[in-house]
Amino acid sequence: MATNRIQRFLFREEIDDTQVARTERSDSIQPAIEIKDAVFSWSSGNPAQKDDGEESDDDDESDENQPLLSQSDRNAESPGAIAEPATPALQNINLSLMPRTLTAVVGRVGQGKSSLLSAIIGEMYKLKGTITVRDRIAYVPQQAWIFNATLRDNVLFGRTYDQERYRIVITACGLEPDLAILPGGDMTEIGERGINLSGGQKQRVSLARAAYQDADIYLLDDPLSAVDAHVDQHLWQNLIGPEGLLKNKTRLLVTHGINHLDNVDQIILLKEGQIAEMGKYEDLMVAKEAFYQLIKDYSHKHGAKRHRRNSQAPGDHQPSNNALGSLATDSEASSVQDSDDNLTVEDSDAPEDDPKKSKSENAAFAKNDEEEGLIAEEIIKKGGVEWRLVKAYARAGNIKVVLAAVVTMVVIELCSVGTRFWLKHWTTKTTEELVESMALFLGVQTALTLSYALLFIVFIYLTFCVIRIRASELIHRRLLTTIVRLPMSFYDTTP
Repeated sequence: MATNRIQRFLFREEIDDTQVARTERSDSIQPAIEIKDAVFSWSSGNPAQKDDGEESDDDDESDENQPLLSQSDRNAESPGAIAEPATPALQNINLSLMPRTLTAVVGRVGQGKSSLLSAIIGEMYKLKGTITVRDRIAYVPQQAWIFNATLRDNVLFGRTYDQERYRIVITACGLEPDLAILPGGDMTEIGERGINLSGGQKQRVSLARAAYQDADIYLLDDPLSAVDAHVDQHLWQNLIGPEGLLKNKTRLLVTHGINHLDNVDQIILLKEGQIAEMGKYEDLMVAKEAFYQLIKDYSHKHGAKRHRRNSQAPGDHQPSNNALGSLATDSEASSVQDSDDNLTVEDSDAPEDDPKKSKSENAAFAKNDEEEGLIAEEIIKKGGVEWRLVKAYARAGNIKVVLAAVVTMVVIELCSVGTRFWLKHWTTKTTEELVESMALFLGVQTALTLSYALLFIVFIYLTFCVIRIRASELIHRRLLTTIVRLPMSFYDTTP
């Protein structure tokens, strides 16, 4: 099975670089991202290739996980196959994003918001139209990807360490309180898949990694969904928003929250895989079409939840048409999804020369001199079994039974040696003496042999049926009890 999985991985399709035209922007009036009459799909319309007689166990994977081949390459692989029509996930996409603008993509669940970002980075099949991307792209996925290295390495991601820029990025992403409590600061080793970080911490590390790359275009797939209201506000003011660190970058933000929509340059509403509306917040609210209805439904839904939570207070909460005003407090109260929410981010309005803030910054980076190891190297020992392990196994198998087995083994060896000595003694006798004492010689030989066989059976029973089973059961029980009672740090350090 392992070789089959490796084979399927090696035979995966390669991403087709021709799906997206990547050029450099020659002047400031050219759009950073330009899509014209494009249709995208997660499938190409060609039948999947399988080995004869082999059923793929990847059938349950979604099409989103399948890399791409160009249409011609796929047709070349299956010249005799009948193409099936591909189901478009995005249709009639016409989009132009100007440099240094902030665009929000909104819509109900499953309408194609994340698919639009995947199409821009070339992970979908382009069935029609053109898509042009100018300058470098940084992509922040909805599920943050963290690898086994230090937190600093996760942020740098191969780039040269610039202390000043690094500090600015860490502060903008609200990671300073986390560095202050990590045992090694930003040199703390992060386990596989970020096992020792919470969901919000992983998302902020992913944002910091993208911000440190200093790209020209930022594709942000709902990065604020995994943080609480305080961190949300900090990230918006210091990183993503109009006054944040990325204010001079082109930002395409997919979001399910609506409390920042009045501060973006452009809003795109996706409905059933198509751009239903596009424009500024005020214009879309005045038009009172799909976007207005989405805001109104959101207001009614969350207004009712807020009313139930505050039912003990006098008066009723009436939903407002301006969802930004009515949902500001609700967003703060309801977005408690992160286990590290108790790490309150420093107030962004605090003065720069605040001594408490300076002290906090110094403490956050004070532990960065040496790496705080998380996963230690495996120890390999060569040679015989240590005596302490022999004693521990003997105690687990019951000392009395072990001593009985040892005595039995000694007697077995004495019987074996005695049989040989008795046979040697027998061969030294004359014929007359042998005839006279035949019964004696045969009786002793038979007694020694039977004693050897019976004692050997007893020895096997004691070692394999008593000592071995008892020791295995006891050691396994102790191991299980120890693992269950281990501190959580063990699971952080054990892949």
